[in-house]
Amino acid sequence: MPSQKAVEAHDCPNCARPEPEPVAPILLMGLGGMMLFFGFFFAIPGALGVTGFLWLALILCVIGGSMLLSGWALHSRHKKRLAVKKEEQMANARCEYCGSQNQIGEQKCGSCGAPLR
Repeated sequence: MPSQKAVEAHDCPNCARPEPEPVAPILLMGLGGMMLFFGFFFAIPGALGVTGFLWLALILCVIGGSMLLSGWALHSRHKKRLAVKKEEQMANARCEYCGSQNQIGEQKCGSCGAPLR
């Protein structure tokens, strides 16, 4: 019997459950935003003339910004992959002979009766 995690993480055309959102982009964007916040927070004393705070603020802002951008890139790549998968599923539901759209998982075309892939 497959584990509970393996059962939950599948994405097939016969199930209504979509593929879960990966955790890495969410963590990267959350931590990156937090680092940007602290970077701006440390920029205030640095702008007032306290030594050492501007470098710390700059480092935190650069790291936080790069984490935000990499999280966004991972998220957009995941969304594109889901769109391609959905498009492939819809193409598989189209009849090769008459071109009509059928329900995903059907064995025969509803219009002409031809077998579907």
